[in-house]
Amino acid sequence: TDCQTQPQEVSVEAFEAQLSSCSARLAEVSRDRNALQDKLSKEKHALRQLRSQHELVSGDLDDVRQQLKTTQKRCGAKERECDRLRRRLTEALEWCAEQTQMPAAPGAAPRWTISRSPARRRPMSARGERAAVEAALRAATRPAVVLTSK
Repeated sequence: TDCQTQPQEVSVEAFEAQLSSCSARLAEVSRDRNALQDKLSKEKHALRQLRSQHELVSGDLDDVRQQLKTTQKRCGAKERECDRLRRRLTEALEWCAEQTQMPAAPGAAPRWTISRSPARRRPMSARGERAAVEAALRAATRPAVVLTSK
């Protein structure tokens, strides 16, 4: 049945039936509209939550990036300090060798060497490396050499 009025002669019963049909259709369309509005409202709420979570994650990611940069700078500084200490130890060991006046045999390996060992499982901290350097110097027992920081 068509819910639009058409100019024709209609009986009261037929008009009431048509009115009832149109009312039922209107109620169905209204329920569908309400269901769509509810679904849209839920989707909007979910979208707001996702945006909020995205902002939190984005902020956390920025923090992690900043921490990574700071850590890289610190690692670079520690590596430079370790290199400096290695150079100083090598110089001190060379000085010790010179002071002992023990000529090495031609082609013999040097008595003391310092190298960066990639086989180490964990990098030594600057404090640990300094302690190792000082222990090596004490073990040399020739004229005592003490390393000091500049």
